[in-house]
Amino acid sequence: MVRDGQDGILVPARDSRALADGISRLLQDEPLRRAMGSAGQQRAEEVFGMRVHGEALHRVYDQLTRGAKPFESGEVA
Repeated sequence: MVRDGQDGILVPARDSRALADGISRLLQDEPLRRAMGSAGQQRAEEVFGMRVHGEALHRVYDQLTRGAKPFESGEVA
């Protein structure tokens, strides 16, 4: 979900030094914090927003009303 350098900073698991460095970088760079925060908010809306879920639900209902079984094919609405 997080795109390294765009809407967050990825660090290796269990690497406390890398985590501390990432946090320090964000604390010291307000423009970077703001840019990543805005990018993260936009990404969350694009992936999890009400419009996306509404459209997916509409596709499921549409398939059901046509007699299709929307989840049997492995396709996710």
